[in-house]
Amino acid sequence: MRGLPGLLKTQAAVFFAALAILSFGVWKEGLATPYVDPVGRIAAQDEAVYSHIALRMAERNEWLTPVFLGRYALFKPPLLYWASAASVKLFGRSEFALRLPSLVAGALVATLLFGWMPDARAGGLAALLLISDPLWRGLSRVALTDAMLALWVTLAVRSIGQGVPWAFSVATAAAVMTKGIAGLIPVFVLAAWWVVEPRRPSPWKWIGAGAGALLLAAPWFLYQWYAHPRWFWAEFVEVEILGFSVGSAVPQTSEENQIWFYLWRLLRMDWMLIGFAAVGSFRTRLAGQRLLAVWVVVGLALVLANQYRNVAYLAPILPALAWIGAGSSRHGLAAGLVAAVLAFRLLSPVQAAPIASARLLAEYAAENRGRELILIDPDDQFLATTYPIRKLRYCFLGNEADYRRYALDFRYLGIALSVDEFLTLDEDLYRRRLREWDLDSSEPIATVIVAKDAADAERLRQARPEADFLVREGGVPKLLLAGR
Repeated sequence: MRGLPGLLKTQAAVFFAALAILSFGVWKEGLATPYVDPVGRIAAQDEAVYSHIALRMAERNEWLTPVFLGRYALFKPPLLYWASAASVKLFGRSEFALRLPSLVAGALVATLLFGWMPDARAGGLAALLLISDPLWRGLSRVALTDAMLALWVTLAVRSIGQGVPWAFSVATAAAVMTKGIAGLIPVFVLAAWWVVEPRRPSPWKWIGAGAGALLLAAPWFLYQWYAHPRWFWAEFVEVEILGFSVGSAVPQTSEENQIWFYLWRLLRMDWMLIGFAAVGSFRTRLAGQRLLAVWVVVGLALVLANQYRNVAYLAPILPALAWIGAGSSRHGLAAGLVAAVLAFRLLSPVQAAPIASARLLAEYAAENRGRELILIDPDDQFLATTYPIRKLRYCFLGNEADYRRYALDFRYLGIALSVDEFLTLDEDLYRRRLREWDLDSSEPIATVIVAKDAADAERLRQARPEADFLVREGGVPKLLLAGR
């Protein structure tokens, strides 16, 4: 027992060191600007959306149902939103506070790997391999669900190896509450491990553990089914699961082949982690190595089975690769190499896509004009929604049919309207339609306006002299303020 305080101190030191490394310079990166996929140059486009939801929860104490721009946002369960909102409550409104849950999750996984290794040198190598990985560092520094999901998956898989069903239930339930069906990764790992493990235990306790996970996660889903059945089914089931996860007509950010998309990014971003894992898998026999192999294989299979391509989906297998990679020989030399690479990466410029209108939006919000602001052909990735602006509307140039796809017809509900429909707005009509979908509010009406072209958008601006506008002239954002 005398060694326990020293062990806890060591683990705490590893955690805070990992947190400091992952947090380095994070306050300099604006919301929605860091590249989640530097290879495809895809920024963290959902970060502002998730942050808006968390900020609204913190400000209005509306914790059960996520809301974005006045409409229900049931595409993800709320565990990340709850954590970010609680962080904002504790530390105030800032990018750092919103990202703190992801940072803590990223540091916790590194700390857990350190503690699970057979000795401190192997533990140090595992932690360094993880936090030096560009994909892991990137996902731990944004207010997205991926780092938190990876934490719960890591804990759930570890509980399989240790034979602790109740811990599996808790961790898997937390994973489901973080990212919906993606949180079922541990269940697939458990099923595959049970098949290949020669000394597999009786299945009943693990079947009970899986059922326990579903029971723990069920209350929020049952509440949404009861309170907003039509919206919940349409957005969470038909759009998020049947549309984006298994649907065949999913809009993609890349035209690359599914396998090549992930393989190329692993080779470009995670080459060191992959190399160490390859050496570790051949040179050592770690305790639970079969389970680790199942974790990686099942994780990759599920990523490839998902029809939507997103490099962030690889996050849950990165801890397994670091764990295997720590089995490499010559830990001291290996750890020194990884530390040198980490130092180089910390000193390298952050890969990000700055939002040109961010400064103007911050200045506008600080002025507190109390008018509605309409953003025409915006570049802000919904960053404006994270500022305290009285009323926001987005005017996109495009096709109105794009807002009638899948199970949610935003045009029918009045959320996305054409310029003509907005200028002759029948708010009572759309309020009635929203009530049909269990949303008794006019707040989301016409939060999106669809203009056919620039001339149509200019017609909107001329027809609303009382509103403020953020426009782009020659690609440069410019504020046009009413009365000035």
